[in-house]
Amino acid sequence: MVKKSINVNMKYDNAYFEDADMWFVERSNNILCQLDIDKNKLIYHGIIPYGSIGDAYRRHPQCVKYNNYIICLPDRGKSFVVYNLENKEFQECMIDMKGCMRVGICNFWKINGNLWCVSSGMNSIIEFNPVLCEVVGYYAVFNDSINELGCDACAIGTTILCTSVTSRMLAFFDVNDKKVRYYEAKSDEPGYNSISAYDTKIYLSGFSRHIYVFDRITYETCQIELNRDNFHIFDDKHNEIQDFSNHPIFRKSFMTESFVVFLPWYMPDSMADSIVIFCQKTGKIKFYNILQDIYKKRVTYNSQYLYIMQIINNKEIEIYLDGEPLHYLNVQDGSVSHATTEVKDTIYGNIFSDKHLLISETGKNDLREYIRAIAESN
Repeated sequence: MVKKSINVNMKYDNAYFEDADMWFVERSNNILCQLDIDKNKLIYHGIIPYGSIGDAYRRHPQCVKYNNYIICLPDRGKSFVVYNLENKEFQECMIDMKGCMRVGICNFWKINGNLWCVSSGMNSIIEFNPVLCEVVGYYAVFNDSINELGCDACAIGTTILCTSVTSRMLAFFDVNDKKVRYYEAKSDEPGYNSISAYDTKIYLSGFSRHIYVFDRITYETCQIELNRDNFHIFDDKHNEIQDFSNHPIFRKSFMTESFVVFLPWYMPDSMADSIVIFCQKTGKIKFYNILQDIYKKRVTYNSQYLYIMQIINNKEIEIYLDGEPLHYLNVQDGSVSHATTEVKDTIYGNIFSDKHLLISETGKNDLREYIRAIAESN
């Protein structure tokens, strides 16, 4: 049974659910946390102990549970970190970044006993063994200087599907034979960013007000336009943008047996106000403007993280947005509700000593705070 989450006054990039537990990494200070939903109790397993405390922001902002291990995945960090639930110890595995500036793991799956991670920064797929805490292999997705990985990917069985934001090529990587097969989803897009797949249909979005359905059997691409009356994009001064060619229109998409959920790009210079849901059976599109009221009450637009926590009973979407109560969107009737329960304990317990710094994300003051923190920690 899927259990609804509880509001936590902390910022994180993803949550991993198992039974009544929700695991996440508080991303400002790199703290591994466990939420017991039934008991409304937050357990702090400690600061991930690798790197400077003043430079913890987004080092390992995602995590996943694998048997008795919690694997913390890097964005700005340069390593995998494995937390052993039995001995309560962290272990680090460095990544050969091959000259890249950022790992930027965007998607990951447990396949054939290992963790397979798509690194947008390295343009590669990384195979990681969590038991041995070692990288098994690095596999280039595009072997050229033209194609650049998007920040979304999906998997069908043992095949990982990736997009290029600089071309219309799709890469299908088979984890068994380690081979990549390429398909071109023809359209007027310069490239694609979001991707979901079910059976033979691939659902894509790029840099215009369209979504696309690519059939990997017939190689045909169907284009579906998003109505301007229902889908609006704004700049940091609350002005509507007509040309949205600087960024992908959607950041990620999520798939169920019945529908595809497209999450809008959400950055200060360009934000959309609607979550778009495409029904596979009917081909109809629904727009949910649940973000509009949030935008209106903010004086300035700061970069916020928008994430689908889980899909409940194939009809209700649990949506996380930085600094807001959890939203529950019913895709059948369009109703929206909010999580009303909050974790009572939002104190970091005894994991900080007097010498440690507690950093919070404060919008326009972020850079100043992080520079101060780094200076004081040296």
